[in-house]
Amino acid sequence: MYSTLVLSILALLSGFGMRYWINRRKFYRRSPLGVEGFSSYEKISLYFISGTLRKMDSLYSDYFWTPFFVELFKRK
Repeated sequence: MYSTLVLSILALLSGFGMRYWINRRKFYRRSPLGVEGFSSYEKISLYFISGTLRKMDSLYSDYFWTPFFVELFKRK
């Protein structure tokens, strides 16, 4: 059982590593105009991850937080 868990974690980490490496290589190719919009791949990755998390929070906050607070205030 533990060997399966270890192998699956290694496969997951190697998959993330390969995705990072490939996307980083694609990022450092310049656009047809020769313009770089961001100074590093890490900055653009954090920018898109934070934007995605903000969108998910705004979409799901109504469905999660509103019923939670309604029940919380009903008890008082």
